[in-house]
Amino acid sequence: MVTNMVIFLTVLVYGVNFLVYMYLKVNHIKDYLEKIAIYFGTNMTLLFTSGIFLFFGKLVEDGILAFE
Repeated sequence: MVTNMVIFLTVLVYGVNFLVYMYLKVNHIKDYLEKIAIYFGTNMTLLFTSGIFLFFGKLVEDGILAFE
């Protein structure tokens, strides 16, 4: 289950990065600092949500016995 989730989240991260790249290409944003901020903010949000999904996925897979 966790390996399938890791594969899905990897595809999601690469897909969203491609969409951000296309967005920046279409809108012709020239400011490099703004581009870096958009990439950084997008990737940090994706990694945070991926970590949450993996944490709860591992809890569900192993059971809730970790809290006892």
